[in-house]
Amino acid sequence: MEGYRSLVVSQILLEQHAILELLFWFLWQTFVPFSQIALSILKAGYKCDLGLRLNAPSATGTTKSSGLGAFAYLEDKDQSVLKNVEMMWMLLCVSVFDIHQLLNSPIILETPLAITGPEGTSGGPTDTATGNELYTRIYDSRLLPQLHTILSSTPQDNPRYAPILLSWAYVLYCVSLAAVDAGEALPRQYIPFLQMIIPEFSVDTIGDRTSEVGRWMSSMITSFAVGELGVLTYLDACIKGGGEDAEKRGNGVFTAEDWGQGTAFGPPIYREVVKRLLLCLPSLLQLPLLPPQHLTAYLTLFTTLFGYGPSLPELALDYWERDVVNAEQRAIFDITSDTYPLAGAGYPLNGSLENLIRLQRALTGVGTWELQGGCDLSSMSSIPSGSAGLDIEIGYGTGVLPLQEANRENARKHTSRHVFHYLDQMETFSMVLQQSGPMGFRNMWDTIVDSSSVYAGSNGGGGAGAGGMFYTNLHPFLLPGGSILPARSRGKLISGGSGKPLVVKWLHGHSGWSVLLEILDECGKRLRNSSSFANSSLPNQASLAITHGPGHMATPHVKRGGGRPVPFTLASIGVDFASLDVEGLIVEILDLFRSVIMHKDDASHVALFDSMEQSTDSMPVDPMDEDRSNELGGKKNLDLAQVVIQILSDALVRAGSKLGRFSGGPNAKAAAGQNLRLITSSVSMLSALARVLPRRVWPLMRSTGLLGLAGGGFGFGATTQQSYKGSDNGAYVQPSSIPQSTTAAVLASERATGSYDITLSVLSLVRSLLDNAIESDMSSDISPELKGEVLGNALRFVHASVWCEYTGWKYRRLGDRFEIGTRVTSIYCDVLRNWTAGAGGEGSSNGLVFRGLAAYVLDAFLFQATPNTVTPLVHTLTIGQDMSRALKSSQRNAENAKLIGLLQSYLLLSRFILAYKRSSPFASRQSLLEHLLCTGTSINSSSVVASRHHKVIPVDSIANLALSSDMGPIIPVSAVDMLSSVVLSFGEIQPSPPSLVTHMTDAEETVNQLVRIVSSNYEESRLRKAIWSLMAHSVDHQPALATLFVTGSFFVRPSANEKKDDDKKDETASASKASSNADRKTKSALTIAVETTSLWEALWKNDPALLSVIIRFIDAVFRHELEHAAAVESVRLDSSFWMRLMWIIKQRVPADFADDTDNMEVDKTEKSKFYTSVRSAYHKLAQAFAVNICAIEAGSQRRSVKPTPSPTPVAGKSKAPPPAVSLMALKNISQVGDTLSSQLKEAMKSSLDIELHERLAHQLRDFFPDFSLEALQSPFPAVQRLFGAEYLYQVTLLEPRVVPEMTDRESGAKLRQLLNDAQAVNCNWSIVDAEIEHTRAWKQFLQEGGATMQDDDKGKTELFKLSISMSETIANEHRTGKTMSIIHTERLGALLALLESTWSLSLTANKEVAKMFAQLLRNVHAIVMSEVFPPIESLRQSAVGEGTGFHRQVLRIAYFCARKARTLFHKGQIVTAEQAATVASTMLSITGLVSTALSEAIDAARVQPNIEIDRDMELLVTVFEQSTRPELHTSPRLWLERVQELNLARSSLELLTKCDIGGNLVDGETLRAYHYPLYARHMLALQLCLSSMEAPAETLALSGAISAYSNLSIASDLTVGTLNAFHPELPGERNPGQLAWCNLLAIVTALVGSAGKASSHFIETEVTSFIQLYGAQISRALEWNVGQPLSSATLEELEAVMRLFNAISLGTNPRSAADIQAKTILQTFAEKGLTLLQHINYALSHPNHFASLFEAITADERRALDKEVGQAVGMSSVYELLDADKRPFIASLTQRMHVVVRDILSTLVIVNQGDEVVIGEPEDWPTVVHIAPTTKVTVGELATMGTLLEMGNGIIDILQHIKLTDGPVKFSMVYSTPTFDSSYDVSVLSQSLESIAIFSVTQLAVWQYQITAGNSGMEDEPGMEWDDVGYGKDPTMGRVGKRAAMLPGLGGDVLNELTSMLSKAKAALAKSAGVKDPSKSLMALLEAFLNMRVMS
Repeated sequence: MEGYRSLVVSQILLEQHAILELLFWFLWQTFVPFSQIALSILKAGYKCDLGLRLNAPSATGTTKSSGLGAFAYLEDKDQSVLKNVEMMWMLLCVSVFDIHQLLNSPIILETPLAITGPEGTSGGPTDTATGNELYTRIYDSRLLPQLHTILSSTPQDNPRYAPILLSWAYVLYCVSLAAVDAGEALPRQYIPFLQMIIPEFSVDTIGDRTSEVGRWMSSMITSFAVGELGVLTYLDACIKGGGEDAEKRGNGVFTAEDWGQGTAFGPPIYREVVKRLLLCLPSLLQLPLLPPQHLTAYLTLFTTLFGYGPSLPELALDYWERDVVNAEQRAIFDITSDTYPLAGAGYPLNGSLENLIRLQRALTGVGTWELQGGCDLSSMSSIPSGSAGLDIEIGYGTGVLPLQEANRENARKHTSRHVFHYLDQMETFSMVLQQSGPMGFRNMWDTIVDSSSVYAGSNGGGGAGAGGMFYTNLHPFLLPGGSILPARSRGKLISGGSGKPLVVKWLHGHSGWSVLLEILDECGKRLRNSSSFANSSLPNQASLAITHGPGHMATPHVKRGGGRPVPFTLASIGVDFASLDVEGLIVEILDLFRSVIMHKDDASHVALFDSMEQSTDSMPVDPMDEDRSNELGGKKNLDLAQVVIQILSDALVRAGSKLGRFSGGPNAKAAAGQNLRLITSSVSMLSALARVLPRRVWPLMRSTGLLGLAGGGFGFGATTQQSYKGSDNGAYVQPSSIPQSTTAAVLASERATGSYDITLSVLSLVRSLLDNAIESDMSSDISPELKGEVLGNALRFVHASVWCEYTGWKYRRLGDRFEIGTRVTSIYCDVLRNWTAGAGGEGSSNGLVFRGLAAYVLDAFLFQATPNTVTPLVHTLTIGQDMSRALKSSQRNAENAKLIGLLQSYLLLSRFILAYKRSSPFASRQSLLEHLLCTGTSINSSSVVASRHHKVIPVDSIANLALSSDMGPIIPVSAVDMLSSVVLSFGEIQPSPPSLVTHMTDAEETVNQLVRIVSSNYEESRLRKAIWSLMAHSVDHQPALATLFVTGSFFVRPSANEKKDDDKKDETASASKASSNADRKTKSALTIAVETTSLWEALWKNDPALLSVIIRFIDAVFRHELEHAAAVESVRLDSSFWMRLMWIIKQRVPADFADDTDNMEVDKTEKSKFYTSVRSAYHKLAQAFAVNICAIEAGSQRRSVKPTPSPTPVAGKSKAPPPAVSLMALKNISQVGDTLSSQLKEAMKSSLDIELHERLAHQLRDFFPDFSLEALQSPFPAVQRLFGAEYLYQVTLLEPRVVPEMTDRESGAKLRQLLNDAQAVNCNWSIVDAEIEHTRAWKQFLQEGGATMQDDDKGKTELFKLSISMSETIANEHRTGKTMSIIHTERLGALLALLESTWSLSLTANKEVAKMFAQLLRNVHAIVMSEVFPPIESLRQSAVGEGTGFHRQVLRIAYFCARKARTLFHKGQIVTAEQAATVASTMLSITGLVSTALSEAIDAARVQPNIEIDRDMELLVTVFEQSTRPELHTSPRLWLERVQELNLARSSLELLTKCDIGGNLVDGETLRAYHYPLYARHMLALQLCLSSMEAPAETLALSGAISAYSNLSIASDLTVGTLNAFHPELPGERNPGQLAWCNLLAIVTALVGSAGKASSHFIETEVTSFIQLYGAQISRALEWNVGQPLSSATLEELEAVMRLFNAISLGTNPRSAADIQAKTILQTFAEKGLTLLQHINYALSHPNHFASLFEAITADERRALDKEVGQAVGMSSVYELLDADKRPFIASLTQRMHVVVRDILSTLVIVNQGDEVVIGEPEDWPTVVHIAPTTKVTVGELATMGTLLEMGNGIIDILQHIKLTDGPVKFSMVYSTPTFDSSYDVSVLSQSLESIAIFSVTQLAVWQYQITAGNSGMEDEPGMEWDDVGYGKDPTMGRVGKRAAMLPGLGGDVLNELTSMLSKAKAALAKSAGVKDPSKSLMALLEAFLNMRVMS
């Protein structure tokens, strides 16, 4: 029951607090006058005992009024609410007295007037409408008695009512004064009340007595409230809440410690109520007459009100500007300044020094919370997250004080200036005068009496100095602080006399800051000396003891004469340091200094230091001080930074030595705590000085050894004893270094206590140094080396001593842990933010600073990361949400706000790290951060409110942060961005990227929640955009996660065309299907995206950014259509989707927009400046993604079209399916007309404003000569950046770099223009990048064939026409730069795609097309010869890995033009002279470009192996081959001269000799990656092209081609004949060396055919040497037999060898005596050729065996052979090998074998001079016979006449049965052999048949003639056979039979078969060749020759 009762009471308290707050604000806004409800509020407040009496349920269940017992069981948080209720009641009751009006305007007691009632009725004293009395003011005569009655019942011993009594006392005081002022005119209504408080009151006797009695009455009440009730102490306690300890501080209404709610509402107004009470007190009581304890309480409350807790500068500013002008309200100033700068126990209030310091510090408006723990000054002006966007005005009675958070900083600056000016222009100076001695009466001072004088500036006085007696100095006094008191100045005695020291206040203007600086220095010395001498007094300086008499006063040294001022030290004027808390005084002074200078933009700090410097130049020096005795001229020049450093150094020494006693502490523990506070304040002061006096702090940081590193110190500097000279401050002398034990002691003491104020101060100092390094990036006042060294050491210190350890420390305040983490992370982030990796990343000469710092951070977190570095980051991200929930449930909102800030900074740092990783060489490897993100973290109850350990995956926790709605709007967006960064980074990891799905607890639920967010229009737009982007990235890089986004679950959904009803499935499958109905009902992200099509038009107008990311997601899904086929298929069938998509594409992006865009969110840019460009950028981007979708769909449709076997449909078959919806949409957009034309023209446009960029560059050179804007480039990829003013360059980082000297009136406007231009450049980059994506999308659309959906000649003609205008746009471009190079590349790509889509368009079918082609050539000529974008420069950049490589597009376009130009010169085509000239001119420019590019590529290839150079070479050689065709040039010599000038032939040969042709010199991994060695094949192709033409071939031959070919890398294999078709490192691929050998043979063959014609010497010497060198490899080819496998590579080598020998035979004169070597080689070939012919004949005669010999090289060939060889089994005839329908690959190989046969036979005919035999006389015939005239055929022996007859008959059989086709057969695969062409094969077979006929007939004729001529008389010799004659010998050398005996043998076997073959051949050739008269054919001629020469 008690628990239930506690909950009820807690709820009642919360409700009461909310009602009271609402009521207070309602009254404060003056909606209803206070007086009207004053009675009600006071009655209610007194009745409930100011909230402590309430109706709560009792134990019996009844409800009754309860007292304090009702709160006995409340928890701590409820006790805090109860305290707040009490405070609200007090504030409400005090407010009703309207003290503000009483303070600011005199009251007039009048007769109450009639008041209009609520319904318009007129009411008098009582409103008849409501029955309630209405009062117009608080001092209404009818209201005062009732108030008096209520307040008379105030408890006498309850301080909670004291503020109410004090308010009532002031009302009485004001009423009594008003009554006296009214006199006899006093309204009679007030008399009864006045008689109640003044019994003897009468109107007749009204006067001073009434006033005195009223004052007495109010004073009595005030005294009671102040004295007995302790109102001052009570209010002080109320404001402080639970005290200084943060663990005890409640949720106070005065401090708004719930930082998550900000301080814009409550604290200023609530404290304003207390301030009014405080200001009315001087009117009620005379402050100087208050007892010391009450006056001290008043001063304490005053400083607490203005300076405790959060900073409330608006409250202090209101006091400075309104209240100080009132003499009574500024009495506190007079009290605290009377005895300034005296301090000591013998003075009133211990002197004015400490009180004045505290008061002025509080009036700076800087709260104690910002002074504790080293407040991060970089965030001073940031708007608290809870009050972000607030813009309110809260009334202060008659005035209005703006409380906008954005104006708070401005108010703080004004208060600081007020404090500065007050202390800088102090009017009085107090000191103690000695009454005797050299410094006493008559010697140094005297008294004068002047009754007529007025002591100006004195607001009071006392003692002996009253009246007209003054004190005057007889000599000038040099006072502490450097000011000089002129002689005969007047002072007034304020205390002393009667044996007491005389304290005189001089009327003397001076700077209090200089005095404070000297006091600070003196305190530091005393602490140092007290530490050294065990708290003994400083030597030679006595302490001031007021009670000891004047003899103990320190006497300054006086020098007579010369009128020199008499110097006074602090001790000699009466400052008693012995009785002071020196450490506390130092802290107070430092806090005051820091409060004034902690704002860098405030000009007061400049005047402050100027004032101190001017004053300290003449500062007095103690002559007894040996440290000062050597100062120049007896003066000292104190430097604040040096003084602070010295104090800090001494404090650290004391902390390290663990001294037990200090001058101000009662015991060692308290003293140690005070010393730590001193260290904190000193470090914080250095942090502030680092911002305002960096030139003095940086050298000190480098040279000082404090809180050191390894031998270094807190200055984070080196240990060298070098001094560094500042720019204007002389030499800085290095202070004493501090041992390492000091640092350890200080840090250990903090870890022991759990309070980390020093650590926070250190981080604040590092933050200040970093900020100054950023701000001074453009300044050269401080060397970059100095800043780099200091910050580098500082960063190492922070990382090693704080970051890696802080998560394991114990904490008294949990918020300190979050604060430390946030500050360290912000340092890391700003280091990375201000440095960009890559070119230009340094930015300025000071960029070295950030380069080194960024390198350290990246090493620590990325490249050399360790677990103790990354774990704090990952662990906090993992448990962050659970911690936030725990903190929120316990209402620790301030700590929760800090935790949210910590998580935000951690997410940002993680994104920075991943962004830099993606741009580093480390991108393909998984980093430690990524590994830990995917590794589970064990969570225990100490981290999160949990009962047991459990494992959490960090990535899963980050995903949950993205779904969190209770952590503010920034955390979810940051978490989603972090996930996107992880996905992008994972996508770069090779070989197997990690999967996010495996690291999520419930991936499906997470995805569903993300989809829910994007589907809701009420979610924040920025979050929805981030999630859509995450989805797109996931589709690209995370297949498993993509499946969830696309389908909604892992359940595989059926495709759209799958049958809905499947009755064949079993019941288990049906059950499984039913169980997944929930998944089917879940909408996927793709479904949501498609469903948004109905909103696309609205999004296009209002939020194009959201529209673009939605379409981008759909585009990503379409790009992965194979993975999501079913989902994509469903989208294809959605007609509304395609309709909206077409609408998006066809929209014209307007140049301007109406300003009706309140719902638009574009990176917070100003609408008036950049709104239009940003909108246009997102519009273009949306169109780009839409076109991408169409391009992908076009490619899909094109690939899905299957070729039909017949052009017309077969009758009776089913009709073709209707075209898809997407196909119809594509045809709609691809219709050539205005739509496509306008879209392509838009795609070619670019908004790049070169003038804007040049202007910005010029401005940067003027303002920042050494700075590059590239240094501010965002490290995040473009896909993660938002278009707008911060898109590419972080302009916000440029503004802090502007030094104050640059912001004068003249340059201020220019600087604003620079910043504006920088933002404009970002917006220009936004639209430019969007346009590039738009151009790229249309390029892809054209490449995928989207423009050819309407496939007809008319459409292609229109497309070709578009290419003319597009090429003209490209040719006329004049803008330059890297970006324009990218645009130029994309434009060229689009042009190339457009031209390729018109490839099949005939140029000769239409004259208009030919004219357009001529125009295209002119434009291409301009592109090739462009000086703006020279292709040769692109080639050079590509060779070194730079540039965009647009030269490749230019070369492809040139290739297209060359190929198409060749069609103009086909046989029968008429080409005009103009067209020929245009073609020649363009081809000459292309050839010149290619020649130069080839020359440079060869030069570059000699230096290094580069795959890019290899690819360029391939393209260059291909274009060179096409553009050098003779028909394209009027004179080939023109381009050949350029080739010769560049010495291209020799360069290519030299490179070839250095190339690894066979892949034997590179490692296997590289060879497998490239598939071929670099460069060699392209050089061979180039030389083959040159050798194919006569003049270039001569150039190649003269360049030493044959010599170069003899020194190749494969020469060792060729010389021994071991070069095979296979390479061991390239399985399934052809040996590149063997392919090169075939190309080499082709080149030599071409050279023989070209160069050999000009000179036989070439063949006789060089070619024969080549054959002899590589004879082994050649012989290996010629020695093939039917027992060896046969591959396409072997056939190609055979073919190349045969062509070489054929060329040699054609170039050799058989009758020339000079060609001996060539003829010898040919004779050898004849022998091997006949043997090879025998084997080939056998193979072709046995088709099944021949098919079994084929061997595959590539995988495609293997698949084809496996299929075709099985079908080839059982072939009965040779012509079945050529059945291309069944066996296309075997048919192609057979065709190549036919080519080999043809070349062998033709070469044999030439070698045996067959033509000479036919046309010549027998006497001129050759005498050698190469073939035996027998029908015997034996495999392995030489071919005989029977071999030729068998081969000839086989060819005839093929010719009779071959099926002729139209053109080559199209393979379904790519093979390494030419496709089978029946027409070509018939031609080859016909030539072979003719060669067989010629060879057989001529050989037989020669044989017959030689036998007849040489052996006509010989008789036959038994046993003689034809085969006995040796091969290649003269027949007469053998013993043969007679002619008569020979003829029957010939006739029976050879002659009959030969005659039969010739007859059949004649018929077969006539049929195949279409010969009309066979009698005139070659066969008929050979028949006649045979009959005449052999058979006759």
